[in-house]
Amino acid sequence: MNPNKERIIELIEDISEKDMAEIIDFIGYLKMKREKEEYQDVLQASESSIDFWDNKVDDEVWNDALAGRDCAHSGPFHRFVLQKKKTRIGFV
Repeated sequence: MNPNKERIIELIEDISEKDMAEIIDFIGYLKMKREKEEYQDVLQASESSIDFWDNKVDDEVWNDALAGRDCAHSGPFHRFVLQKKKTRIGFV
């Protein structure tokens, strides 16, 4: 077992019921903090990729596809990207 976990178990054995409730709250706080940090990392990564997709060619392909039209830039790659975009926002 991890030495830190062993130490925590030893400490818990000497703690009163009242203090255990506080420790449970603190552990919940730590988990929530970690999840928030992970969410922020994902959010930051997704925001950094927005500029890649924000361009006239992809906008034209996207708008034409939503309207049911082909456009001058609708090659295999753009159809693949469009399929991914539609799937991500729930059109397919």
